[in-house]
Amino acid sequence: TKPIWECVDFEFVQKFREPISLQYIKIDPKLCEMLVAKKGQRLSVMPVSKTHFERVVARGNIKVQ
Repeated sequence: TKPIWECVDFEFVQKFREPISLQYIKIDPKLCEMLVAKKGQRLSVMPVSKTHFERVVARGNIKVQ
């Protein structure tokens, strides 16, 4: 039978200047539909769309005043 789990290789690229909190994800209109923002969806690894990924990366690299 085919296993139900998959393994993904990843590596550290760079640290965000500002952390992206779950609270921020929930109030950002462009991120609030991410699975991690949904009730009952708190896994440490979740699929993320390219659009959401790019938004989080852009937000993480901007120094907030």
